[in-house]
Amino acid sequence: MKWFLLLACCLAFALPARATTDPFAGFRIPDHAWRSGTAGFAFSADRRDRSEAGRFERNGSQNSILNGGLRAGWDSDALQYGFGLSASGQLLKSDSRTAIDMPPYTLRDDRAERSAIEAWSLGGNLRAYPWRAPVGLGFSGSVQGAYVQNRSRAGYRTIVDYAEPTRSESDHTSSSHTYETVAVADLSAGMGRVRDASVVYDVHLLEERLIETGALERALSPGARAKLAALYYMAPLFSAAHERPARFVWREIERVLREDGALGKGGLDPYSLMRALEPIAPAGRPMRQRGWFVGIVGQFTTQNLITRREETVDDRAYVSDSLVSESHGVRRRRMIAFYDGAALGGEAEVHLPVGWRWQLDATTQATCPARPGERGLDVSNRASVSWLVADRWSASADLTQFRRYFQPPGTGVALTTDAWQTRAGAGIAYYLEDRTTLSLAVSQAQTRSQRVDASGRSFSRDSYFSLGISYRFLGRLDAPDLIEPLRLLR
Repeated sequence: MKWFLLLACCLAFALPARATTDPFAGFRIPDHAWRSGTAGFAFSADRRDRSEAGRFERNGSQNSILNGGLRAGWDSDALQYGFGLSASGQLLKSDSRTAIDMPPYTLRDDRAERSAIEAWSLGGNLRAYPWRAPVGLGFSGSVQGAYVQNRSRAGYRTIVDYAEPTRSESDHTSSSHTYETVAVADLSAGMGRVRDASVVYDVHLLEERLIETGALERALSPGARAKLAALYYMAPLFSAAHERPARFVWREIERVLREDGALGKGGLDPYSLMRALEPIAPAGRPMRQRGWFVGIVGQFTTQNLITRREETVDDRAYVSDSLVSESHGVRRRRMIAFYDGAALGGEAEVHLPVGWRWQLDATTQATCPARPGERGLDVSNRASVSWLVADRWSASADLTQFRRYFQPPGTGVALTTDAWQTRAGAGIAYYLEDRTTLSLAVSQAQTRSQRVDASGRSFSRDSYFSLGISYRFLGRLDAPDLIEPLRLLR
């Protein structure tokens, strides 16, 4: 952990020196708000009948679902908050009947099941930088509940029609109720600021591709790049207003390009638009975070679980319609489990984009139980470096490590949790459109764990290696009266 903190501090001091040349440094989160509400209902039913010599079967089911949700929020560089509320209910009903008539035997089997499932969740988050200094306050929390009720009934009737006929009957019923509620809250406060500036790279790539296709007559102005980065940042939230948001996003992007004067008279032609929408090969869209943060963190959890189950069994036997034996049994079970936890600690992270191609990231977090009598530690560290040449090369290496142990009050020296894991990985990929694809990856992970209810410790080491290459040596398409000849890109 000390190594991660040292790295974070060194890189944090290096950030201001790079701010003047770093294209990601000027990005600021645009002010925007969103609201979205949905409600839905669905019903389905089915029935199946089947009969053959001496046997008849009937099965049917019904399923009703009602759900709804509401979410809203505000995001800006100085303040972010949001909440989401969702609720759902489901009713399931199924019935089946089996009848067998094969004298002297007659069998009747009737079954019915009923289930009701209700679930709800409420979550929210708040992040604020209320002062001129980069001092941040954060909160996130969620509460969710799930309630499941099941009831089943099965009845059997068996008749053997001998000279002295016999009949046996059995009725089984069972019901169960499960109620679970979980609440989680995280609090943080510290110095520094981390922004996700990946959209700046998206704009850079858009500009490169549209210049390549000829849709842009010149490079974009700094103001246009800033507006496009803001649009890219908000693009996922267009779905709050439209179910098919892509065309609305690109209408706004084209407007910014046209207002900047860089867009040609033909606008965004289909070829340029499809080129702009192509995924970034070979690694996909990179995460380009920038900034640093060092602070304290608090985590609070409470969970309650109640389970009730009841079963009854009634058996009867008859001879010539006279009751000769009878039994009745009832079994009830009830379980209550709860957990409350609190932890305090610190966290640090630093993210440094180095030009368009390099990205360095390091994060660390350490927390300890805060309740009296508890002893433990939860530490996680991660460091990574990545290099990307869009549509050509990508390479990355990362190292992750965690250590966790916990001892509740009253257990002496025994640890209920004792685990650690270390993982290192690296990969490289080369992609040349229409020609060559090369990929190489290697990783190794080591894990050790021990629980108080397990016999001894466990240790594992997992290694992974992959190598792949493909080369297209021929590719052409000719349709003389329809299109120009198509050949492999060079």
